[in-house]
Amino acid sequence: MRGYACSSSKAGLLGLTRHLAFDYGPKGNRANDLPNGVALDVNGGLFMA
Repeated sequence: MRGYACSSSKAGLLGLTRHLAFDYGPKGNRANDLPNGVALDVNGGLFMA
C-alpha cells in the first residue's frame, strides 16, 4: 500500500511545482521539486531526500 501513497504524493507535489512555475515564472521566480529517493549533493556525495 505504501507504493500508492508515495506515487500519489509525488504526483501531487509535481503538479504543485508546475503550477507555481507557470504562475510565478514570468515574474522571475523559480519553482524546484526534489522527489524523495537518493540524490547527489554539491560535493558528489549521496544522501536520502
